[in-house]
Amino acid sequence: MPKKPLTPYFRYFLEKREKYSKDNPEMSMTDLAKLLSKKFQQLPEKKKQKYREAYEKENEVYKQELEKFKKCHPEQFPTPEMKQQANTSEGPDKPLNAFHIFVNDRLKKSEFSQIERREAMEKLRKMWSSLNDTKKVKYIRKAIQDEQRYGAEVEKYRSEHPDFHPEPVKAVLSKAEKELKDRCDGKPERPPNSGYSLFSRIKLRELKDLPSKSKMGEISRMWKSLSEAERENLNKQAQIAIAKYKEEYVAYLNNLPVNERVKLENETKTTSKKKPANHVVVETINNDVSELEAIDGARPKKPLSAMFYYQQEKFAVAQQKHPEMSKQNIMKMLAKDYNDLPEKKKEKYKKIAEEAKKAYDEGSTSKGKHESGGKKKLFKGEPKRPPQSGYGLFSSEKLSELTHVDPKNRMTEIAKLWKAMSTAEKDQYAKRVQEMMRRYNKDMQKFLKSLTVAEFQEYEKYRKASIKKKSKKAPDGVQKNIKKETDSDSSDDDSSDDDDDSEKSDGDDSGSGSGSGSGSSSGSDDSGSDSGSDDDDDDDDDDDDDDDDDDDDDDDDDDEKKGWR
Repeated sequence: MPKKPLTPYFRYFLEKREKYSKDNPEMSMTDLAKLLSKKFQQLPEKKKQKYREAYEKENEVYKQELEKFKKCHPEQFPTPEMKQQANTSEGPDKPLNAFHIFVNDRLKKSEFSQIERREAMEKLRKMWSSLNDTKKVKYIRKAIQDEQRYGAEVEKYRSEHPDFHPEPVKAVLSKAEKELKDRCDGKPERPPNSGYSLFSRIKLRELKDLPSKSKMGEISRMWKSLSEAERENLNKQAQIAIAKYKEEYVAYLNNLPVNERVKLENETKTTSKKKPANHVVVETINNDVSELEAIDGARPKKPLSAMFYYQQEKFAVAQQKHPEMSKQNIMKMLAKDYNDLPEKKKEKYKKIAEEAKKAYDEGSTSKGKHESGGKKKLFKGEPKRPPQSGYGLFSSEKLSELTHVDPKNRMTEIAKLWKAMSTAEKDQYAKRVQEMMRRYNKDMQKFLKSLTVAEFQEYEKYRKASIKKKSKKAPDGVQKNIKKETDSDSSDDDSSDDDDDSEKSDGDDSGSGSGSGSGSSSGSDDSGSDSGSDDDDDDDDDDDDDDDDDDDDDDDDDDEKKGWR
């Protein structure tokens, strides 16, 4: 196969790369390419013509050689008919995304029969982008059904053709389409997970005129200037919102079709292995539909180094000075500058880092290790938390029945009984737990609302004190189970535990009768530790800049490849 000639820009790039690399040794290849691209665009037309002429001359030779090659090797240049035959020769038809289903639907109409395909596609893309949410979600649901159809057909085909290995299929929904479907399904929006997060979200809307780099620092200073009562009030508001969210999330799960619910749970379980569980966690035990886990986001943030505070302070100026450099390279350059600073100038940043570390240590100490075990006394009016899963509820009921079995063997016996049950029977326990969790979250919401600021502070002290007390009393063997339970209470679930471990943990929880607690801890621990870096909750809000390119941007050749069933 003859090689394509270099484009005018690439010729310029290769010619100038060595010179600019020497002049800018700190630049990455990506930044260098951006710089040279800008330089090439600024070239006078006369100078650009030199590179164009060289390209056109070589391109003529390339075309002639390509024609010769095609005649000698026709099998390497399949016709559209050959492509279609190859696509349909093995395995089931691949699923279509929502846009392609929409296109297939509209192309049947007479208005598109008289115009060329490319023109029709342009028109259909515009129609798709202006389609209202109600109509668009219908095609999104059809795409999901087509994906399920493909999965079932692939399984069947593989059973008949063991040597068949399907190619990876791109997800049929983009991020924006998933969010639209979630909204239409009634999925609630996750609220801020602490008082500081709530305060940040409010203030970010107000501080629109501030540069983005300065916003979090300003919010941190404003938070520190609040009185203790104001902070506690925000923490209370956040906890009430979380309790309400958990109730709404349970209702949302209950309204989902069983296959979608199980898929969501499996996705959540996989995700929780990869990132901290500062979000609602839904566990699956033996494919059992389980309840909503607690949320806790009030953990103090680790303090930053002195160098990082220097980088934060100087970043905006450096970015203006070097607009062609990436953020990563600017940070590297600033790190080098910091290391070259005299010790006297470094002292300023070291002091800031020491203060942040002190605040972090205080927050960590007050937070404690959250270890609890055995039966926990409830605060006056606090609702008792139900078992954590269908298996947990089953265990608590069976423990009272199996008094004739040796205590050491009871949990093993319960696990055997559970595994012997049908999926429908397990489902009944799961539904009961979901209903109990719904009532508990509602009661917890009422309980938190009923507390005054002073009572809320007292409740938090009482809860932390009882956790510390139990962790001291518990023997070493029990403390492991305590840590497991309180980690679950703080949303630090280890989703990678296998089913048997999950069952054992659930059994222990229900057997010990524990289960009170608010399901989230006070955001007051954030008060000294949120140093204006990032906030988990607001990172989620700002993370919507992802480029979710739909398949509707594919060219017509790609559309033909799809098969347009």
